[in-house]
Amino acid sequence: MTDPQRPIQPPSLIQNLRALFEDTIDLFRKEIELAKAEFSEKLSQAQSGLTMIFCGLLLCAVATFLLAQALVTWLAIYLGPAGAALAIGAAVLLFGVIALWIGAARLKPQNLKPVRTIRATSENATQFKETFNDKIK
Repeated sequence: MTDPQRPIQPPSLIQNLRALFEDTIDLFRKEIELAKAEFSEKLSQAQSGLTMIFCGLLLCAVATFLLAQALVTWLAIYLGPAGAALAIGAAVLLFGVIALWIGAARLKPQNLKPVRTIRATSENATQFKETFNDKIK
């Protein structure tokens, strides 16, 4: 029990620094947990995207081969076998390059950046500075 005669004293500088240190360690632990969770989420997102791109490329390759074969056979009537193969090969190459460009654009690093962790860490750093300055005063 506290003595009613004795005034309540504010926490000492050591107590404030200890509390600040403990809060900072707790905050860093939570930030690390958040970063791990977000990194895992982004890794899964990248793996899923790469798997779908691979499956799509495989299916498109088979379909493109079959369609190209049919087109070459049809165009051979008008352009001859070599001309038809050249025309269809160039068209397939163009579509392939466009598909690869689109797939690469979807895997840009900025889409995989842990935005929430960066924002939370920045906010917590600002709060830490303010708390530290308040406790030192």
